[in-house]
Amino acid sequence: MVPSTALSKLSDYELHYIEKTLSEKLTQQHDLNKTWSGPKGTANKKTNMILTCMNAIRSQRDLNRKMSVKW
Repeated sequence: MVPSTALSKLSDYELHYIEKTLSEKLTQQHDLNKTWSGPKGTANKKTNMILTCMNAIRSQRDLNRKMSVKW
């Protein structure tokens, strides 16, 4: 997998902030899913999209940690 240039330039603090924001959005989406009465599967698509973004941010943070030189 080739890392995104934009994501790779973000600091760990910035990536952590994005992850935290996505986590809050995921919590809101779970609450909305409880009362959702729209087309079946639409709410789950939004939840899955948030989870995919969170996984990408976590992967980038892990990659940044592994690629950092610690001597």
